[in-house]
Amino acid sequence: MPDAIFRARMSADPIVRSKLEEDEAAYCTWKTLNLFIGSWNVNGRQDSLLRLDSWIRPPSGHPPADIYVFGFQELDLNLAGMAMNKQSASPFESKWLWLLETSMEGLLSLPSGHSVTMRRWTKRSGGGFKRLSIVRLAGLLLVVYVSNRLSQQAIISDIAVQSVPTGMFNLMGNKGAVGLRLTVYNHSLCFLNCHLAAGPASCERRNQDYGEIMRKMMFERRSLQEVPQYSLVNDHDQVFLFGDLNYRLIGLDVNENLAAIARKDFGLLVKFDEVDIPASNPPPWLSPSSPSTAFSFQLLQQQAQRRVLQDFSEGKITFPPTYKFDLTSNSYYIADGRVPSYCDRILWKGKYVDQLLYQSHDDFCLSDHKPVSAYFKIGARCVSQQLFMRAYEAVIRSQDLFYNMLLPQASLSSQEVDFGPIQFEDIHTQTIRLTNTGHSSLEFAFTQEGPAAFPPWLHVAPLNHRVEKDYLKTH
Repeated sequence: MPDAIFRARMSADPIVRSKLEEDEAAYCTWKTLNLFIGSWNVNGRQDSLLRLDSWIRPPSGHPPADIYVFGFQELDLNLAGMAMNKQSASPFESKWLWLLETSMEGLLSLPSGHSVTMRRWTKRSGGGFKRLSIVRLAGLLLVVYVSNRLSQQAIISDIAVQSVPTGMFNLMGNKGAVGLRLTVYNHSLCFLNCHLAAGPASCERRNQDYGEIMRKMMFERRSLQEVPQYSLVNDHDQVFLFGDLNYRLIGLDVNENLAAIARKDFGLLVKFDEVDIPASNPPPWLSPSSPSTAFSFQLLQQQAQRRVLQDFSEGKITFPPTYKFDLTSNSYYIADGRVPSYCDRILWKGKYVDQLLYQSHDDFCLSDHKPVSAYFKIGARCVSQQLFMRAYEAVIRSQDLFYNMLLPQASLSSQEVDFGPIQFEDIHTQTIRLTNTGHSSLEFAFTQEGPAAFPPWLHVAPLNHRVEKDYLKTH
């Protein structure tokens, strides 16, 4: 079903929308899609000999994804480009795209491999992938690839991109986000590649960056009347937020941190994370009265308010912190007392999202960050136009009946008042009984023709009144 028609019908009336969402199974099926997301802060570095196969490769026993999404941060550290929020391609971008599209024997472009696995994957993807779109802002780059098979089977529409700088004065593009939204079948997806404020003491600034991104990231869409409409991040069925979020581990010194990493006690580390610390239950070993942990406890209390990343989910972290490494090695850079942290993250929100793999890639030593990746199975709504219109018309009919039932209905004991012959100075009274026979309360009022009030010899009481359901009123 054309998504524009589906969205127009769904947004026409909130009551109709609610009823249709309740009856969703009557008119739609759910298609299972495989989704890959990779994120890497490359620190302005590149290597033409680098092979990205281990980053891109799907989990064991799973086919290539239907959609590949890559987010790069600090792709280009050129100061002029950052100051001008450069949105045009750079030589760095071209080289990284070449690395992506030549890895895995060209899986993301025109596969050239002849191994059994590659032939099977090529067939599964419908002959490879096509680059759907690119969005860039200074050193941020977001690129999306869609398999030829999905392009042939599904209607992919409403592709839109946007960028939000949050650097100095919320104007410079050295920090911020680039976003892309699209509709697959009748299901809207939003991808956000973010680079938030750096530094262990900049948690509040990171929170502000996140708020700016969520507030300003608006995607333009076209309605059936070709009138521009705008979608916010939270208007989408599924949202994937990733990148160098720069949130730190707090409350652990370097030696405790490194010891936990050596033990592979990653569950302990995430308890000290600015993002993942439980909302109202700070770890018992952090005391607010301890001078050494006073700053950390303050951040814990701030996190208790859950002002950022509300409603987002993250898979279990089973890998070591991704920052900061010595360049060209797997050794952490701790010379300045810096605590290794989980700066690079992949989060999501929405229904029908199943994360099968979440990992970092220690075999890449190009940058002071390690790349991360996640592999998902997601459900995408596919609406049958015939079944939807049938359900829509049924809801409209039921709503019309419902609204008709709410119309006031009443009966009168008499349609006219006849006082008969009246002598001078006689007082006569007549009573009319009004019964509320409808399904809701009603209000009545006596009116008269023309601007004049009732004549002085006629008294009507009450002139107006509210009658509840199943009650009568006597006049």
